Amino acid sequence: MILTKEVRIARHKRFLKSNEHSISAYAWENFLAKGKGMVIVIESDFVRTDKPNLLKVRFGYAIKGCSLMERISTEFDGLEWEWLEAYDPDEQMIVLVIRPEFGASGYLIDCDVKPSQAYAMQMAKFN
Repeated sequence: MILTKEVRIARHKRFLKSNEHSISAYAWENFLAKGKGMVIVIESDFVRTDKPNLLKVRFGYAIKGCSLMERISTEFDGLEWEWLEAYDPDEQMIVLVIRPEFGASGYLIDCDVKPSQAYAMQMAKFN
């Protein structure tokens, strides 16, 4: 099944919205450890299913100047660089969805729950 651009974007947005708290907690944890960056998600891990298993979705976190960012920076159009400089890590997150044909879709997401709070709630589950 070939996915049109519109269907892909709709599936990206649905995945990001339904997993916002988990992804923003991951973003906050990495922000604390590494600084401002982008959450990286591999599209093929979720785009063809309605309810992806998050344990099987590959996540990464890239900051400016890291080797991962160097490898993927040619895949997006530059708007993400502007977001990276200006976003508030405790209000927003940047997610870059890497497509199999070596392209990327970037999303600047205003979080419903502060990433620091999502992280605290996630850590409370494990204690």
